[in-house]
Amino acid sequence: MIINQKQMDEINAVQYEIFKAFHSVCEQLRLRYYLVHGSALGALRHHGFFPMDDDIDVAMPRHDYDILMKEGQQYIGNKYFVQSYLSEVDYPLVFGKIRDKETAFIQPVLSNFNVNQGIYIDVFPIDNYPVSNTKINLLKRKSWFSRLRVEMRFKFERKTSFKSKLFETIALMVFPSWKKARNVFCSTYDKVPYTGIVIVRGGKRKEVGMPFELFGKPTKIVFEGIESYIPERISDYLELIYGDYMNYEPMGKDMVSESEVKISADIFDTKKPYTAFIGKS
Repeated sequence: MIINQKQMDEINAVQYEIFKAFHSVCEQLRLRYYLVHGSALGALRHHGFFPMDDDIDVAMPRHDYDILMKEGQQYIGNKYFVQSYLSEVDYPLVFGKIRDKETAFIQPVLSNFNVNQGIYIDVFPIDNYPVSNTKINLLKRKSWFSRLRVEMRFKFERKTSFKSKLFETIALMVFPSWKKARNVFCSTYDKVPYTGIVIVRGGKRKEVGMPFELFGKPTKIVFEGIESYIPERISDYLELIYGDYMNYEPMGKDMVSESEVKISADIFDTKKPYTAFIGKS
């Protein structure tokens, strides 16, 4: 779906309210978080949303993330939904989201799942990552097949080569249940002890095996008037994932024109709930 600046502003306005509620819960529960990806870049360069960015991304150390997913709902209020595989049996992703239940952001890729599809912000867990090559390769294989089994339920065009079909067959044999695969995928790095190296689950490729010291102590920054947090070594962090980040445009590949951008949803509505469009509760 292609939207214009006015429509993006409407989506961002909802996300701002979600983020404000998320931030308040983190303050109440004393949980650490960092604005990451395009949100960190937006905070640094624009003190708010990066122009035409249709999302807010935050990351949390695993301990803090687990508390939010287990206890956050009772603090955040009925308007919002703390979404993860712990709160929604059909939820397929390795990271969580905070959704506005009274809105809609319908993504075709999720059409095979009975899940909340309100406008959201993403919440990524930061897990420990091993330093032993043997352990790394073992967990990569475990993660790869469980992820493949889950992805087989997503609605998108998959590769049809013999090799791809063979791997899918193996994944089905290892994980007859996609939900069991989802559970394994989500918990792949749970038992890894502290190494100083981390992985942001569901994040960027460059966030696999990165030094936790880049995140360090959450550093205050203003994001749309809210005193928020970014990684302590923000320049090193952004350079790692974007390179020349001061000249990087995170929405560049999705821009159709100077005032239009392609988003992952085929329906969005800031006034009607997602149930009005997909008929699910």
